[in-house]
Amino acid sequence: MANDTGSSHAGTFKNIRIVGKGSIDGNGWVAGLSTSKLAATFTDELGNELPQISASSSSSAKVSSDGILAKNQTQAAVDEGVALDDAYKNRRSSMMTLRGVSNLYVGGLTVLNPAYHGVMALESENVVMHGLQHKTYDGNNADGIEFGNS
Repeated sequence: MANDTGSSHAGTFKNIRIVGKGSIDGNGWVAGLSTSKLAATFTDELGNELPQISASSSSSAKVSSDGILAKNQTQAAVDEGVALDDAYKNRRSSMMTLRGVSNLYVGGLTVLNPAYHGVMALESENVVMHGLQHKTYDGNNADGIEFGNS
């Protein structure tokens, strides 16, 4: 339940636990070239191959060719009269936004290909994110975990 300003303070929601061994796929961007077609293979620090996402530029111009959910959300805002750059910056959704939570635990999930940020904890307290895998390499603004006023 949000107040009139659209924000929630920590404690509006309590004791939330999101766990599992599954994946959440945001379908934000077109899959890039397989690493077998790239000049270089990209791996993480453990040697695991990183998926390639086409959206490697921060330019809003690429959203029309490389976006899936990102493209649809940006286009919907443009259709409402929002300038392309503003639509790109402000209308793509984060995969998971948790606002106003006191005692939050998120664990064991794999986060794939968000249209914008992966997991956001805003205006929350006592937050634990444990054992998450973020397969968002080279995606536009595909921040793994973001905290705001938490």
